[in-house]
Amino acid sequence: MLGHKDLLMQQLYYEESVRQAEKERLLRRMLAESQGGNQAHHRALRWLGSRLIDWGQGLQERYGTAATAS
Repeated sequence: MLGHKDLLMQQLYYEESVRQAEKERLLRRMLAESQGGNQAHHRALRWLGSRLIDWGQGLQERYGTAATAS
């Protein structure tokens, strides 16, 4: 038969488990939200990088490549 201390320990263990699960859920949510922002940031950087390459190639075609230093 379980005593009062055993029941109290089970209750405390359960409450701690619930707190830990809530903490992990919040951490996963924060990580998912922060990664979503990073994805938009990375998309913007990829777009900018592609435009810079296109503009640079256009300038090279128009004006030729830079002369190498002797």
